[in-house]
Amino acid sequence: MSLILEQLLKHPWVIGDCAKHDIMDAEVVSRLQSFNARKKFRAAAIASVWSSKMLLRTKKLRNLLGSHDLMPEELENLRIHFKRM
Repeated sequence: MSLILEQLLKHPWVIGDCAKHDIMDAEVVSRLQSFNARKKFRAAAIASVWSSKMLLRTKKLRNLLGSHDLMPEELENLRIHFKRM
């Protein structure tokens, strides 16, 4: 098994000897940048939605609790449940 692993690690594709050294076409670069921008935008949108959901849940929780002081055990229980979300 280790012989196969050694051969794989020495393969030109793995060590990078097979990579082309030519400059990429401008259209390919543009498409890659566009793809990365869409991916980043999507990630930001998802993060924003999750953030607003957590804010709403926190507001609802504060309204439910009112001025009730929580005991340390209750706070820890809330932390555990919020991590699950």
